[in-house]
Amino acid sequence: MTFTSTLQDWFNQNQRKLPFRLDKDPYRVWISEIMAQQTQIDTMIPYYERWMIQWPNIESLSEASENDLLKAWEGLGYYTRVRNIHKAAHQLSQNNYSFPKTIDEIRALPGIGSYTAAAIASICFELKSVAIDGNINRVVSRLFEFEDEFGSASLLNKVTEKMETWMSSATPSIFTQAMMELGALICTPKNPSCEQCPLKHDCLAFKHQSTLDFPKKKITKKKPELHKLILLMTHKNQLALTQHHQDTLMKGYWRFPEVKELPNEALYIGSHHHVFTHLIWDLDFYSLETEKSSDFQWFSAEEIEALPLITAHRVFFEKTKTRIFSSEV
Repeated sequence: MTFTSTLQDWFNQNQRKLPFRLDKDPYRVWISEIMAQQTQIDTMIPYYERWMIQWPNIESLSEASENDLLKAWEGLGYYTRVRNIHKAAHQLSQNNYSFPKTIDEIRALPGIGSYTAAAIASICFELKSVAIDGNINRVVSRLFEFEDEFGSASLLNKVTEKMETWMSSATPSIFTQAMMELGALICTPKNPSCEQCPLKHDCLAFKHQSTLDFPKKKITKKKPELHKLILLMTHKNQLALTQHHQDTLMKGYWRFPEVKELPNEALYIGSHHHVFTHLIWDLDFYSLETEKSSDFQWFSAEEIEALPLITAHRVFFEKTKTRIFSSEV
């Protein structure tokens, strides 16, 4: 049995039943692939299912408001992704909402890179395009004990060469998903299940018991930590929110005002440590009963529930909203 047939047989017998595998609808695969970027599958599935109920096709997506899309995406992070999805839907509306069938046309859509384009082309249209992401790089690095640093061009070239060789004799839709599934279920970063791996007899890292030595990791810089003072200003039963801020994170999302200096009357109500991919926020929250200011927009707790609010502030708000609107703060 060949490498590809062994892997494909394993996938056919062991694949997870995931909602975006119900068919080969490129719209469903596209949304799932974008949602799954930097997000665990178990985390994104509820988002995906809610999305498909609300916007089951490209036409309904193109007609959606950006505010509704941002709200639906709240908590998934990397919010440029959802804006690009919306831009792509508008672009596809010019083509009768028909999803393109060639890799170059797919790649031309906003927010779709080489990996996503190859994944859609192979899964939906059986094109022999190789989809290579971090999971695939890890699997192939271990199979051949590649010494190249993770994320390097030299590693990508080697992995691409191997993947193209395998793909030449594979069923594209099955092979692409099988490699994804192997990286997600078996050849995981920290606790790989090597004994259950269908490719263990072809794997140099398994043979040499060196699995955790690959791929070769690049030195990562320590994430910068930013301390922020967040002011929850209340007027009767309303809170002040703003969309104006100095950083470029999460454009279009609401947040509580950030201040450099606290008013004397402000009361400390808690803190929140929020980790992004590239930095850390240490947030101290204070409350202040005040008069309304036209510098902000004011909302009730119920109205805030319906707004897209940045996750770092949403988490704290959900834990403390009862106290925020009480006299016991």
